[in-house]
Amino acid sequence: MQQAERHAGACDLPGQQAHVALARARIAMATDLPAAAAGAAGAAEAFAQLGWPLEEAAARLVHAKALDGLHDWQAAEASLAQVRRIAETCGARILHRASISAQSRLLGRAGRVGRRTSGPPADMPTLTRREREIVQLIATGMSNGEAAERLYVTVKTVEAHLTRIFRKVGVSSRSALIASMMDPGTDEY
Repeated sequence: MQQAERHAGACDLPGQQAHVALARARIAMATDLPAAAAGAAGAAEAFAQLGWPLEEAAARLVHAKALDGLHDWQAAEASLAQVRRIAETCGARILHRASISAQSRLLGRAGRVGRRTSGPPADMPTLTRREREIVQLIATGMSNGEAAERLYVTVKTVEAHLTRIFRKVGVSSRSALIASMMDPGTDEY
């Protein structure tokens, strides 16, 4: 690894330097997640500057995995969204499927672990992180389509989440949902 890094630096090969940084990030995944996240992010930026979108996407996947391990799900989700956009732009179907699969796993873990700690009253059902995000977006006046676009999911997915939310909370309209989710004494959900 050090020899590859030395040669890439001596020859001023930014692409090779980015590959070395990505390899270091992959190795660091086992022992040092912050270093892995930083290395993968640096490699992704270098690949982006070089105009190498598929390599950038590969680095962003490693970046997202490291952020997931650090429980920084919002940043990991943003990184995966970039991978998905690159895959769609390049027509890379396998990469697109990999990004969607990674995003689904990420959201599943984030929803289970990322519950509110100062949340709703005891009689209020606990919503997953994604369900809370949808409630917040709906509360701002977004349509299902706008919320789907913001969250990088389909409209049908937003509708399915809303159906489950309505059932959990025991309401049948968006306005009743928003009113029931208000935290007493604040303007927060």
